[in-house]
Amino acid sequence: MSSISGSGYNKNENGVAFPSLETLSRLAMADNISMDWFLFNKGPMKYNEKERADEIEELKKQLALKTESAKGRERVRKADGAEVKAEIQELAAHMEAIPLLYHEILTHFQRFKIDNRALMDGSMVSSPGL
Repeated sequence: MSSISGSGYNKNENGVAFPSLETLSRLAMADNISMDWFLFNKGPMKYNEKERADEIEELKKQLALKTESAKGRERVRKADGAEVKAEIQELAAHMEAIPLLYHEILTHFQRFKIDNRALMDGSMVSSPGL
């Protein structure tokens, strides 16, 4: 693992920069720290492979139930009458079950919003069902 410069460390500590997902993963693996705890302050700090494997298996079962209930439906109506595509429901279910995916999607979305501000401003006008 490469070391971080003093400048880079200070930027991370002061909230000026945020380490990449790869860097966070390497730091977590080097010190045997749970990514759930590292990113979201959830669960125990130290990673225990047996407990984690059991937790992942339970999350897979929950996700399978959610995905199965969404199968066969192209769109689902929300309480406000808007329709949601099945693949959006599936993505949301995966994001709920996998915190790392949730973080990765939101990071990408934030970058996309910044890089494509004009497109984002116009999209909500042209897509009222979102």
